[in-house]
Amino acid sequence: MGDAALLRRTIHAIRIALVAACLVCGLAGEADAYDAYRDAAGRPLRWADREVAVFVASEAVGGVSVGAIDAAAKAAIAAWRAPAAPRLHLVYGGLVGKSAGFDITLLLSDEGVDPRAGEPVGSVRIDAREGEILRADISVNVRDLRFGPAEDGDARLRADLRAVVTHLLGHALGLAHSRELEATMGFLPIDADKRSLESDDISGLRYQYGGAISGESCDACEGDGDCRDGMLCLRWPNGSAYCAAPCVSHDECRVGQSCGVWAEGTACLPNGGHCAPDLESAAHGKPCASDLSCGDLFCLAIGDKGFCTIGCAGFCGQFGSCTTVQIGGTLAGLCLPDDSVGGFGAPCEAAPDCASLQCAATADGGGRCAIPCSAGCPKDAICDELGFCVRPGARPVGWPCASGFDCSSGHCAESGGTFPRVCALPCELAGDCPDGTGCTPTQAGSFCLPFGAAPVGFPCLQSGACGPDRRCVASDVPDVGECREACDPFGDGTDCVAGGRCRWEAGAGHCAPSGGGALVGAPCGPDEACRVDLVCVEEAGFARCAVDCDPASGAGCGDTEHCVALSGDESSAGPPRGICAADAGASARFVAPAPEPAKANFAARPLGLSDVVRWAPPKDPPLEDDGGCSATRRARGSSGRLWLLVCAALTIGALGRAVRRTTSG
Repeated sequence: MGDAALLRRTIHAIRIALVAACLVCGLAGEADAYDAYRDAAGRPLRWADREVAVFVASEAVGGVSVGAIDAAAKAAIAAWRAPAAPRLHLVYGGLVGKSAGFDITLLLSDEGVDPRAGEPVGSVRIDAREGEILRADISVNVRDLRFGPAEDGDARLRADLRAVVTHLLGHALGLAHSRELEATMGFLPIDADKRSLESDDISGLRYQYGGAISGESCDACEGDGDCRDGMLCLRWPNGSAYCAAPCVSHDECRVGQSCGVWAEGTACLPNGGHCAPDLESAAHGKPCASDLSCGDLFCLAIGDKGFCTIGCAGFCGQFGSCTTVQIGGTLAGLCLPDDSVGGFGAPCEAAPDCASLQCAATADGGGRCAIPCSAGCPKDAICDELGFCVRPGARPVGWPCASGFDCSSGHCAESGGTFPRVCALPCELAGDCPDGTGCTPTQAGSFCLPFGAAPVGFPCLQSGACGPDRRCVASDVPDVGECREACDPFGDGTDCVAGGRCRWEAGAGHCAPSGGGALVGAPCGPDEACRVDLVCVEEAGFARCAVDCDPASGAGCGDTEHCVALSGDESSAGPPRGICAADAGASARFVAPAPEPAKANFAARPLGLSDVVRWAPPKDPPLEDDGGCSATRRARGSSGRLWLLVCAALTIGALGRAVRRTTSG
């Protein structure tokens, strides 16, 4: 092989290795958060409740055949039709010339995209009037993406055609980018696993076209009713609206959000200043979700977090120090902040927070600085299933996790069940595993993983998952419950095993460890809790622990006693509790316990968004002669990996010169 051919192959291999290494990582996101395109008045763009056809332009471009794009279109239509969304009627329209001129047309384009303003996998033009989409044209970028097998000299990014078409069709249905990176509507959907919809995609589709929704933080909304109970629908200056949870302190918000000030109060708001990832603003070295968040920099992923940086060849100026890092076996120069970085196990948001440039995710939404197992683990560390050295955490087997840092075993394995990953124990035989788990083979080895109904002490999302005679009750893990034995809170106290007591909650009871606490008649208050089966009440200015009872039936009291309903217990769901009294006219007041301390939100920062207001129905902007359409939109998004090619080119150029010197010498 000649020197020139060897040089081309070497540079091509380096380029692909660098890009491919970054592609497997994904960009940082803090919450699943679907979004919708909106018109100038703030109305979400949707198709009317009618049949909408998807046509395919019958022109082969860039090595992609008409048959291939036609098959991809049919598969994408099936993916979006699968979930129940009663106002979406998507059908296949057949092959057309260049464009059908109405409904949705899918075509191949070799014109490429603007790497700083366009969707890297293609573009979507949407024409709409008063919130109703009239037509949409989808262009698939075959200039920068390669949908076939690798060829010599072809440096285009390898992509899955069905995944790309499914993503772009979502844009044509009015869905914007999601903050959930695993979602098909996340950024750069080039892998085959993006062919099908994730739960966030389905929630977004139902928000647009009907179906039950309960929006979480940064999910799109049109009123508080679209959000989970207690959350608000807030409107940003650009007309978009998102769910937000009221707060008093930063510690009430997940990592990646802060308790920020808006026009009428405080709420958990994203640190980047906007729920739409395209409109976030991130500083150098800070987490990002798109290139557009980083100004003149680009968003690069190392590990599983994206951060703003720029490539370098020795000099960075205001952007810190030029550091040579290894990505997928390739050396590249990146500008990294000069700030001090954390050691093994330190809290982190993104790679530059860690001396190792490895920030492993944790289940609370943050991360911990990790060390690649290939570098060798410290004596107190374990190599987890994601390839990180981790220090074991606190969660037992079966509980959801993001990495080994969460688990007492140090192992976080794919479960294939209710939770994508759970804390696990390595095993060889079924006898090695605790109750409720079995020794299950996985690609990473055999682990004790949950099966069947969850036993007492295991995580749950609803009581039905716990089997008969058990309840799913609140746990210390947000949004995850714990299976407990059911019991009669006003019975004789024999329902629970030794050491357990029947705790009243939402009109029913479950067995809980007694955990000490003040006994009947003892003083109590927010700083001195009663035993779990007792209630703290105030009578005549004195707070004491008492046995509770059922005011409706009188259960729990003797024949000569009356069950007097407590006041001040508004926080409890279900029927009111009471206490036994000799006088039926007696009164007592519930004394609320002290709130449990929240985990520290280490990433919180001062955040003021005074232009964010309560959602109100949109008002039409002044009428203009727009040729009949009030909105013409092009889908925008991150082009981090395409922009990364610019950085890669600098590195590759230097490597190419080195190769050239070697081959010519």
